[in-house]
Amino acid sequence: MFGKTMIQSSVCVLALLLSLCPTTSWAKSSGKKVAQAAINGQDNQLQQQTSKKRRFYSLGASLTTSLGTGSFAPSESYQNHFFAQSLSMFGSVTFLKKAFASVNWGFDVEYTQPDNASGQRFFPRDVFVSTGVRNIVPGLGKILQHQFTFQLQLPTSYLARVETRLLRAELGLSLSRTFAGIVSVRYGFGFAKSFHQYTSPLFRQEGAELPSILMRQSTRSQLDVGDDLVPQPGTKNISMRLRNGLSVTVRPLKTLSVGASFIILNAFRYATPDDEFTPTIPTENGDVKADTVGRLDFTIGDIFVHWQPLRFLGLTLGAISMQTPFAANNKGLRVPFVNLVTPNDNTTTFYLRMTGTY
Repeated sequence: MFGKTMIQSSVCVLALLLSLCPTTSWAKSSGKKVAQAAINGQDNQLQQQTSKKRRFYSLGASLTTSLGTGSFAPSESYQNHFFAQSLSMFGSVTFLKKAFASVNWGFDVEYTQPDNASGQRFFPRDVFVSTGVRNIVPGLGKILQHQFTFQLQLPTSYLARVETRLLRAELGLSLSRTFAGIVSVRYGFGFAKSFHQYTSPLFRQEGAELPSILMRQSTRSQLDVGDDLVPQPGTKNISMRLRNGLSVTVRPLKTLSVGASFIILNAFRYATPDDEFTPTIPTENGDVKADTVGRLDFTIGDIFVHWQPLRFLGLTLGAISMQTPFAANNKGLRVPFVNLVTPNDNTTTFYLRMTGTY
């Protein structure tokens, strides 16, 4: 009886062990499959999230409030305070991985006239249409991020009418690099050609109180140096223009950045008839005709603080200083934010910008 019981117990134990062996093996195999499925699911989820983040298009708008100190030039124009708001709308698409196209348009509303009289005036901007490619030079992308652009500036602004400008085209190049993930340095170069039709201006410019906004018409994207609001020098007969710009941005926090940029514009003018409509510019060296053959050098400086509280929303507080030539022979070129009290055509603007993107 005892032996029979022992045999039955042994058979039960053996049967139990044999039944556990394939179950354990299947459990390991099943566990691996479940784990692999989970990993694949996470990978697919990450790929879907990445594909959602990498949109082929981008839309945005920025609202800027500007306060200008006017000009320190000894003239009647541009010597009063300036207050305006502007709206800029832009969109871009990416195709063929490294190519892109964009369009930018906006308008300004000036709330103060040059004589400080109450008023509100609407000024449309030019339309900018751009296309280009990024990081197409083999090997260079590992060292420098680079971009080539071609841009057309369509004459939809009042400034274009004053300049009698039909079209402006620009070829641009930008190089950038980030150090330690905090400091970004960017260099931009551009060559622009303007096409004009010289006619008598719509109004007599000599001694006229021109709207201050014409000296501050913003041209952001074509300078390609930071997200700044840059005044466009309002010279009527500029034929060609060279642009060199350098910007440095420091990002101490993920949502906060501080930057500065410096731009030199070398403008070359063509000859225009010397008639009754030819304007003059008062300087401490005497009156100088604005429309003369030669070169004009402009310097522009921008300092700003940018805060990105949300992914789709950013706020920028900054100041821009533009220095135009001191005299006709190009002597006395000024440095932005330095020569603020000398009698030259300096224009300084403080701005607060809110930008939303999607």
